[in-house]
Amino acid sequence: MAEREYLGGVTNTTLHIETDGTMHVEEKQDVEGILHYAHAAREHRYSADACDGMLRHEAEVPFTVFQAECQKRGVVPFSEESNLVMESILANPNYSRFLTAAKTRDPRIIMKGSR
Repeated sequence: MAEREYLGGVTNTTLHIETDGTMHVEEKQDVEGILHYAHAAREHRYSADACDGMLRHEAEVPFTVFQAECQKRGVVPFSEESNLVMESILANPNYSRFLTAAKTRDPRIIMKGSR
């Protein structure tokens, strides 16, 4: 039987040590709140405080997704190469639910001062 040790942290890490000596790291993260926040931000992206002409919040990507994509590409998280991984996550349609801003402008909405 495997021995389990809960390490906690942001991603609720659990360490599994098998009887044959192998070790497995399990990372879990509850992303329900992130999905609700991203949906609400997409729906209210044209509110008065969102259109100040400065920076725009692009996405809320869960750390476990970022970590898995970095691991898939053999990149260390938070290195210079990981910026490219984050850009690929933002461009990937499979992760569109994490976006907080639309990629294309809605032609039915005319924004004040945008012309």
